[in-house]
Amino acid sequence: MSLFSCYLKTGLDFPSEYTNLFFDLWGVLWDGNQFYPYVLDTLKELKAVGKHIYILSNSTELSAYSIPQKEKKGLILGVHYDDYITSGDACRFMIQEGLFEQLTSLKKPACYTVGRSNPALFKGMSIRSVKDVSRADIIYLSGLDLNGVAVTTIDPFIPFMREALEKKLPAVCANPDYTYMKGDESFPANGALGKWYEENGGHVCWIGKPYANIYRYVFQRTKANPQTSLMIGDTLRTDIEGGKNAGMKTVLVTHTGVVSRLLKKGEKIADLLAEHHMGNPDYILEVVGDVNARISA
Repeated sequence: MSLFSCYLKTGLDFPSEYTNLFFDLWGVLWDGNQFYPYVLDTLKELKAVGKHIYILSNSTELSAYSIPQKEKKGLILGVHYDDYITSGDACRFMIQEGLFEQLTSLKKPACYTVGRSNPALFKGMSIRSVKDVSRADIIYLSGLDLNGVAVTTIDPFIPFMREALEKKLPAVCANPDYTYMKGDESFPANGALGKWYEENGGHVCWIGKPYANIYRYVFQRTKANPQTSLMIGDTLRTDIEGGKNAGMKTVLVTHTGVVSRLLKKGEKIADLLAEHHMGNPDYILEVVGDVNARISA
């Protein structure tokens, strides 16, 4: 069967044999400011027909924070989905299991956070947070904003990264995405800083899609079977590659998110897939929200 004979028009067309649907958030369900049209209706209908719906995001925010925030926008646990899992959740779990000690060979390593403060990540743990890179044993790469304002370049953070390089500090990055979107605007994500650090000789522990660690955590948490699961995303590098490596079938969304922006710039879907050497998605999907299948709230 050729790739393009597996073309799905909307999220309601998912094959019946897949009972576990893992949705990326940004670019698939959410544009950074609001949910795409009819997405919430579609998720509700999928749950009504027995699908298990999971949101799997490369956000460093813990799901305990994200769930009530998205509920204000209409996404309700138990109504639209079964669980909300972030790379921040996986990171916290790994830290509790001794990740920082493994990376530094120290009993209580001192951690410096590059970027936005994320105290919830370390809450209840005996992590020594320091406010100076020179006193750190490890660095954690957090959200890239200054005083609550998103940055358009990683440049403000490079001096801290250079100091960490000089000390040969290991870095932990729980968002492997290089960029993220808010509406039509693109901003650098944590992964852009991790990429810079790695390219300049630093060691980065990556947590999140496409890496195996988040999928181990996901399947342990949800008890889902990879063989009956779909990974639905808009990014070949993280969503599709990660899902395939985890033994899942994959769905690339083309009319919203990353691929959509590339197509609007004149790229061809066949060329994008040909350039991706980690394997093509199993299905192509236009949008999750189905404008022809809107249901009542």
